[in-house]
Amino acid sequence: MAENICLHQAHSSLVSFTAPNYTQIPTVVKPEVISISPKSTPSTLSQEAREIPPRLPSCFMCKGNKYSFASYFHNTKIFASPPHELLAHVEQSYILRDWLQTLLNTYVRRTPDTDIATGSERYIRAWGDRVQCLVKAIPGLASSPGFTMCKGTGVEVEALISWTKEMVEGLVETAWGRYTVHLSKERMKELLWEFRKLWEQIWLQYVKKKDIEMPSRKHE
Repeated sequence: MAENICLHQAHSSLVSFTAPNYTQIPTVVKPEVISISPKSTPSTLSQEAREIPPRLPSCFMCKGNKYSFASYFHNTKIFASPPHELLAHVEQSYILRDWLQTLLNTYVRRTPDTDIATGSERYIRAWGDRVQCLVKAIPGLASSPGFTMCKGTGVEVEALISWTKEMVEGLVETAWGRYTVHLSKERMKELLWEFRKLWEQIWLQYVKKKDIEMPSRKHE
């Protein structure tokens, strides 16, 4: 029950959260230029997984509150069968990705107002907290008793947590003006893709466990 409440709070907060408004952009100073590049990235991603499948007919079971995942869930290069039971969790991960894009645009691609750095840091860390909230909901993915994630899922979860922590700390540093990050549009797209794929590795572990258990259940 606590996990469901946490997930519900995450959804309502993410949808309504807006970035701080800036009335004045300070003069850009040119300190040391570095690059945000979280080290914990998926190591088993194939080129096929990057490809966008053809547009598929609408599937009402793939339609979330904000996104439709018909093309994604029905892409057999990723999922053997559509993981409809993951809809709410996957949609939350996409909303978190959108929030990350806002953070990157606000605090990295623009020059942040360091006069409001305290509030900016709270906003950034709130995103990291929401990621943690969704992670805590993962054990509750199973809808049946004894139906749990694969044992190896902890590796994928730790990779996501590590990546998120590194991203949060990097964003906080830029919000305080401690250094400037050169982030191209291409690199930002790569970071957003990495974040989405880290979540995908967790979903795949869940689907793998389901595919292993389902045949045996048919004979019960």
